[in-house]
Amino acid sequence: MKSLRKRLPVLFTVMLLPVLLFSAITLWVTARDMRERVLEANRSALSYYVQELDTTLSLLEDYLLNFAVNDNSVSKLHSADTNARAIAKAEVFERLRFEYEIYGADCIFFYCPSTDCYITVYSSALNYQDARELREMVTGGYEDYLTDHRWKAGRLAGDAYLYQIVETAVNGPLVYGALIDIAAVQERLSASPETAIYMTGPDGQALVGAGTLREEGIALDPGRDGYTDGRRNWMVIQESSPNGFILWETFPQGPFLGSGSTFPLLLGLSAIMLLVLAGAILLIRRWVLRPLSGLEKGIRELSAGNLNYQISPYGVPEEYARVNSAFNQMTGQIRDLKIQVYEEKLRQQQAELNFLYMQMRPHFFLNALTTIVNFGKLKQYENMYQFIGYLGRYIRYSLRRHASNVPLREEVAHIENYLDMVGLQSPGSVMLMADIQEEAQGCRVLPFSVYTFVENSVKHALSPGRMMSVFLSARVEGGTLAVTVEDDGAGFTEEALAKFRDPAWIESPDGQHIGIRNIIRSLSLMYGEEASVTLSNAVPSGARVELRLPAEREPAGSEYQEEGKP
Repeated sequence: MKSLRKRLPVLFTVMLLPVLLFSAITLWVTARDMRERVLEANRSALSYYVQELDTTLSLLEDYLLNFAVNDNSVSKLHSADTNARAIAKAEVFERLRFEYEIYGADCIFFYCPSTDCYITVYSSALNYQDARELREMVTGGYEDYLTDHRWKAGRLAGDAYLYQIVETAVNGPLVYGALIDIAAVQERLSASPETAIYMTGPDGQALVGAGTLREEGIALDPGRDGYTDGRRNWMVIQESSPNGFILWETFPQGPFLGSGSTFPLLLGLSAIMLLVLAGAILLIRRWVLRPLSGLEKGIRELSAGNLNYQISPYGVPEEYARVNSAFNQMTGQIRDLKIQVYEEKLRQQQAELNFLYMQMRPHFFLNALTTIVNFGKLKQYENMYQFIGYLGRYIRYSLRRHASNVPLREEVAHIENYLDMVGLQSPGSVMLMADIQEEAQGCRVLPFSVYTFVENSVKHALSPGRMMSVFLSARVEGGTLAVTVEDDGAGFTEEALAKFRDPAWIESPDGQHIGIRNIIRSLSLMYGEEASVTLSNAVPSGARVELRLPAEREPAGSEYQEEGKP
């Protein structure tokens, strides 16, 4: 008996037997007042339903009154101008169409007797025939149906409704009203198939569901409350509303609500609890002993050095789930200690990337500011405004470096924006010819990785009186993105090419070609050996740069559009 697996079932059995006896005594004592408790709970719910309906009716009434008195379009329904009246009618209809369901109405109408203008909106609770009958009733003699700012439950236009019809003369004679389908209200408030809600007027005559009441032999008596009626001993309670209607609830009596003895129920409950005892022993094995075995196995695996072993925190009691989660966190923390050196290296690489980026940009912004000043001195204000717009997009793109890689299409758009700036400084001096494969446009690249080589070509190949060409192409070859930049200038010197191929120059630059060096270094930090940059001279002349990067597609929904670009 030292094992917990044997002690727990015995302990549970000893504890359950007194609980069984106590439950039987408690049930016997509480059965006497259960009837009033259930009735009180149902009365509270019914009272809440009435308050909810009263609030809805009050809001709807205030809405209608405010609409009728303060809306300019409603006042124009009295206009003698046919066109003005037609426009006002359309405006009132559109507003009602969008707002009537918000206030819980199934139908709202406005009628101007002086111009015979009738407007109505209604839900599917009214069919076309009912709506037509309502119009004929209102336009043919509404005086008999006025409710004097009160709500009435009754039959109107063929069906049972809770309705209000009011006449006002603030801006001229106007009749307005609203209908709420009683059948829909009763269906919404009925909590279960066995429980039924009925709405009646002060006389207690059911307008919807009268046939069901007759079948069950239930009479709704406004003079009584909390009584039993019908062939199946239904409980009947009521709650009156100051708006002139009564809500009734009927529900069957359960074992505790009847006046008979509860002894058969006690016997049944005792038998059930004995069966529960047998099931509880099985549950102990599943909820206590089996998770305990899993925890023991995890400890053995951890002792053996298996740091990847995890205990599932699901499908076990909350206490075991917390213990299992703590175990998993502990093993995870141990694993984390092993990769801290690697993470520190990544942080150092990111810091170096940011430093490399900051080295690449200052000279450009200084030159751009000088260009703006020169445009101003020459009074070329249109060019100055365009240049400032291009510069704004340039800066906006520059600030996105912290967003990691960007789609190639955005890098190309940035290149085009830069060449537009060059075109303002030297009109007709640069022509870009781009051939970008559709699949390659969505591949992600390091910001400024392609731009830097285009800028380098413009810087070294552009000469006065001669148009230079820049050729840009991109293809996806297997899992690799191949980007090529060429120009028709003089190309690289042999000394420069030898320097570019020397790994020592990448690690210890000599102060020249900082942009190229920084891009090569950045790509190395970002992709490692998966990225390569090849610099050579094109045939017959010009510089050629080929970048080969992993073809990483942009995630769905990440497209970015430059300001001012289509």
